[in-house]
Amino acid sequence: MNLISTLKEADSLRAKDRHEEARELLVQLAAEYPDNPVVQYRTACVYDYLGREREAIPYYLAAIEMICRTMICGRPTLAWAAPTAHWDYIPNQNKSCWKD
Repeated sequence: MNLISTLKEADSLRAKDRHEEARELLVQLAAEYPDNPVVQYRTACVYDYLGREREAIPYYLAAIEMICRTMICGRPTLAWAAPTAHWDYIPNQNKSCWKD
C-alpha cells in the first residue's frame, strides 16, 4: 500500500461518513507501517469516532511513544497541520534514533 495515497483515501472515506471502510484501510496501513505515528494516530481516531475507544488505545499509545522518542532524539518527523487539524508525515526525515 502506498502510504500517502492510502491516508488520503481514508480521509476521503471519512469525509463521506464511510468510517468503517476507512477503519479497514487504516488497520491494514497500521500493520504495514507499524513505526509510523501518523498512521497509528489516524487509526486510533477512526476507532474513537466509531465508539470503539478500547480498540483505539493501543494505536494512541503507539503514536505517543513514537512521538516522544522522536522528541527525545531531537529529530522531528512530524509537523502539525493546523488548517486540517491532523499530523502530517514527513517521509524524508523519518529516522529512528531509539535503541531498544
